Amino acid sequence: MSPSTTQRGQQAEALAVQYLEQEGYQIVELNFRIRGGEIDIIAEERGVLCLVEVRSRRSTEYGHPLETINHKKRKRLLLAANHLLLKRGWSEKEIRFDVVAIVYQPVLEIVLVRGAFDASS
Repeated sequence: MSPSTTQRGQQAEALAVQYLEQEGYQIVELNFRIRGGEIDIIAEERGVLCLVEVRSRRSTEYGHPLETINHKKRKRLLLAANHLLLKRGWSEKEIRFDVVAIVYQPVLEIVLVRGAFDASS
């Protein structure tokens, strides 16, 4: 039996957390959700609040996971980010949107893109 989409997502997020910690990120919170959006990982790196989207694919047969972040996805991330910053009182913090892309086959590949897009994207 193959894992569900939710299980694959959780596995990818766990790999991303491990990778980010190895890169020096401090994990602040996981899976901040609001109606209409979610931030997978909230972390801090060198005083910058990093809002991290995790994308994964079994292989690149149908494209790289980085290609799945379209305008609609960015809009949903920005909505969630605005709610997060207001709710936590972090409106003065410097923020950055990062992406961790994971491809499982033929070999595990993890790509971190710091500053993948900004609030004006």
